[in-house]
Amino acid sequence: MTGNYEKFSVEVIIPVKNGEKYIRDSINSVLAQTHKNIRVTVVDDGSTDETAKICDEYAEKYENFRVFHTENRGVSAARNYGIEHAEGDYIAFLDADDYAVSYCYETLLRNALENDCEISACGYLRTADRNFIEKVSDSKKVIVINDVDRALENMVNDTDSIEGFVWNKIYRTNSIKDLRFGYYKFCEDCIFSWDAVCSVKKICFTPEKLIYYFTSYKIYKPTEDGVSAYREMLGRAENRKLSEKTLYTLRDGYVHHIVFMARNIALYKGKDAVFTKERVRTLISESGYKKLKMTFSKRIRIFFLRHWWFAYRLLEKFIFLRTKSKIQ
Repeated sequence: MTGNYEKFSVEVIIPVKNGEKYIRDSINSVLAQTHKNIRVTVVDDGSTDETAKICDEYAEKYENFRVFHTENRGVSAARNYGIEHAEGDYIAFLDADDYAVSYCYETLLRNALENDCEISACGYLRTADRNFIEKVSDSKKVIVINDVDRALENMVNDTDSIEGFVWNKIYRTNSIKDLRFGYYKFCEDCIFSWDAVCSVKKICFTPEKLIYYFTSYKIYKPTEDGVSAYREMLGRAENRKLSEKTLYTLRDGYVHHIVFMARNIALYKGKDAVFTKERVRTLISESGYKKLKMTFSKRIRIFFLRHWWFAYRLLEKFIFLRTKSKIQ
């Protein structure tokens, strides 16, 4: 990178717990960035495997790498710890099992500076294959949004792929330094993204796929947090009088997470769950799902979920086994 860009530092915060299988890939992808004024901050969230040892090795070897070892408090607390100790001009977040292409932060920083934006976002590639070859994108398009409500609607509706994730963006540090992740176990980045968008004046986005989002190590345990997050965003959207399309999308996401919770109970009998089928039924009844345009199969699932639990469990198991057999 040339010009004055190099004087701006980008600090990449990586929260990790028991990531010995993949943390090296993530760290190496940041250390190999074409933007050289880069810092890596890993927050080890109480790992019990070799993660701490691996990170300590990097800290001894690289001056621009540091690691904080904390007790296990969850990904939100780990990211918050990183924000509190951040020293870079811009902050980025990267999941410990994901990968940033070599020119990711150079591109995001250039777009932010050239367009005077506090948030710079990019596209991403969702994949389960870790044996990949880094691809160079032909797209250089940059979309600039300077209207908060439009940015929120784009984030919710994926109009320009800004989306509610935090790992495909860089943030000007002094614009989001006072923000913190809420202690949700699910959708925690959606609320942070909402707060971040409301705290800035301009956002830019490029469709270039600069982040590899790997699904192979993701483990999602649905909790009521996802429902609470969507309910909170829905309330905020209603207060801002956002478009009906946005309200519809949030209501649909709200119902989707309730059904996701119910599916977990049906398939695994609520193992590791803090909710019950009665609670899920109550949430469905209060969700206003009848106002949504759902497929016939989804309406059948919700009908069984509300009125005939035994049939609902059989249906979910049938769908699960059928899908599994197709994958195999």
